[in-house]
Amino acid sequence: MTRLTDLAIRNLKSQTERMVADGEGLYLRVRPGATNKIWIFRFTQSGKTWKIQLGTYPYMGLSEARERARALAREHKAGLNPVFERDRRREEARLRELEASMKPSVEKLFFNWMAIDLKDHKDGGFAVRRAFEKDVLPAIGHLRVEDVQKTHLTSIVDSIVGRGSLRMAKVVFSLMRQMFRFAQDRDVISADPSQSIRKSKVGGKDVERDRVLSESEIRHLAEVLPKSGLRETTQLAIWIMLSTCCRIGELTRARWADIDLAAGVWHIPKENSKNGRPHVIYLSEYAQKLFGRLRAQQSLFHESAISVTIAPITWVYPNRNGSKPLDRKTISKQISDRQRANDIFSKRAKEVFKTSLILTSGKWRPHDLRRTGATLMVSLGVLPEVVERCLNHTEVKRLRRIYQQHEYRKEMAEAWHLLGSHLQAISQAKNRESQERSREA
Repeated sequence: MTRLTDLAIRNLKSQTERMVADGEGLYLRVRPGATNKIWIFRFTQSGKTWKIQLGTYPYMGLSEARERARALAREHKAGLNPVFERDRRREEARLRELEASMKPSVEKLFFNWMAIDLKDHKDGGFAVRRAFEKDVLPAIGHLRVEDVQKTHLTSIVDSIVGRGSLRMAKVVFSLMRQMFRFAQDRDVISADPSQSIRKSKVGGKDVERDRVLSESEIRHLAEVLPKSGLRETTQLAIWIMLSTCCRIGELTRARWADIDLAAGVWHIPKENSKNGRPHVIYLSEYAQKLFGRLRAQQSLFHESAISVTIAPITWVYPNRNGSKPLDRKTISKQISDRQRANDIFSKRAKEVFKTSLILTSGKWRPHDLRRTGATLMVSLGVLPEVVERCLNHTEVKRLRRIYQQHEYRKEMAEAWHLLGSHLQAISQAKNRESQERSREA
């Protein structure tokens, strides 16, 4: 039998449909007037003739068609039916594709984890989502969960460390580990890819922040704040945080309905506290005056506002149109922007503002005011257990938590009174010094 050649195939023409043999079960079907010719593998099994269409010439060349035919011929000689084997392979491929489509991507896993485990977060998981959308999902969101490896996670962490965000690197790693353990608990994956990564090695060693402003720094702060370019409401926030030991988020989310200035009581609802426990702050006369000044400032603004979009006064620190509380990062940024020694934080800012709030021992943050206030309480003779309750800390030891239910209301009120009186004395002393310098000048 003469084997086919490319030249012979190109010249093949027929008035009727016919099958031209090449050998080993390979045929070329030629049809009248048809440009393309079809490769067919034909075999006989159990007295029946079977045909498998391989492809079209010239899209499938002669050598490729022969190679395909030889593979099918080997199956036939092995006692298999190539048609059945082809159908079996197609079904296996379909099942693999179906299985792959049912296995979630990292992005799909993230939103499932968020809907189940993060729904009760105060912010609804917004902060976690923002972190993932910035660093995690762009890198591995498209991958199937089972395909994620240790190197993927270390690459994400190393990238965050590379931009100097060591703490964020630890936070993101911890969140990724929570998500993959969530997947493992639900048999989405058999092993957690973060399991072999030691958290202590991520971003270096944790450093506990212990910045406390000294009394001389507090006096210096009282001197430089009026010249720092900060809004008066932000200056008041600094003294309120220092005199009440509150967190910045507790202050910015506070409503005037939570504060009874006449009684000197500030109720912090559980949804505003870090540990989910309601808290009561007994305001000293000094703190009451600060809130009074803040209220007066807010009322003046509200009365002078021409825009009808300004909402009624609800929040102690409202956003621009009063519709919701101010983002706590707004105050933090105003403070940090005035502690930048080497860069310009605003084109419109005066040069002096860039370092106006850097104190003797260096930079400080709003949360350091809470720690400073607590430290001052102890220095004024307040018992540590009373200070812990002023901070709304949860008792670590279970027995004490269960059996010691004394609420320390009187002691807490006295602690805040001592702190307020001390800060008032510092403030008055600074005012006297300023007046004396003015007279000398």
